Amino acid sequence: MATTTTASPPGHPRATRADASVPRERWTSVVGAAATTSTAIATAAATAAATVNWWGAGRWPVPPVSVTTWAVGMATFHVAAAIAAVADATAVGTALKVRIEVDPSRRYAALLPRVVANQVLLLLPTMVVAEAVGWAYGGPYDAHSRVGGVVSPSVPSVVSLMVVAAWMAVAHDVLFYVGHRFLLHSGWGWRAFGHHLHHTTRASTGVSAMYMSPADYIIEIVVPYLVPLAAVSRLLDRRWHAVMLAAGCVGGGLRALGVQRAGGGSGP
Repeated sequence: MATTTTASPPGHPRATRADASVPRERWTSVVGAAATTSTAIATAAATAAATVNWWGAGRWPVPPVSVTTWAVGMATFHVAAAIAAVADATAVGTALKVRIEVDPSRRYAALLPRVVANQVLLLLPTMVVAEAVGWAYGGPYDAHSRVGGVVSPSVPSVVSLMVVAAWMAVAHDVLFYVGHRFLLHSGWGWRAFGHHLHHTTRASTGVSAMYMSPADYIIEIVVPYLVPLAAVSRLLDRRWHAVMLAAGCVGGGLRALGVQRAGGGSGP
């Protein structure tokens, strides 16, 4: 899912330092991205596997694929965002950043309520509807979820997963760019869709990746995720739906950590 970031304004406490430390910025971005990504994706994979094993064993009714996908994806996003928020409060985390937010109204706790509201009231319902109408999540690998039986032993092939990952990355970015460039940053769309709200965060902490107005969230998060997914959903099973969404959420959050220069995008 995708968001944009803004450069440090003149006089910002990190503006001069960022301009003088490009080589350091590069390696700290790589280290921070690797650590956060590995932690979050491991959490997503473990949660997805445990979820399927628990429900597949008949201990609980099997929920819709869209619901478990959303739950694992959002849990992973918030684990990564919380790690970033804790790091922001430490000397080590501060040393890695080239953009530090000094306004309390733009920090983790202040941004969280709107982020959660968007995820619960916008993303979850659209995912559930997409499954209900046959748009996504209803492939042959998830046939067991319709009847509540045991998990099918068949799984998507490595090749199909690589195809899906490549397709989702490219199609997501194309849709995101078109919506972001021609709608949200148009002369009329900036205020009409509330995109200015997202830019008030200055992209200095992970959770800000999903801090948006409802219209902005649909354009930047929901559409670039669900539209490409419709073409390849049948190539995934419940576990890989969850991991793919989690990877997209973390990838987007990484670009809002404040350890990179402005100009990134965010996922899923």
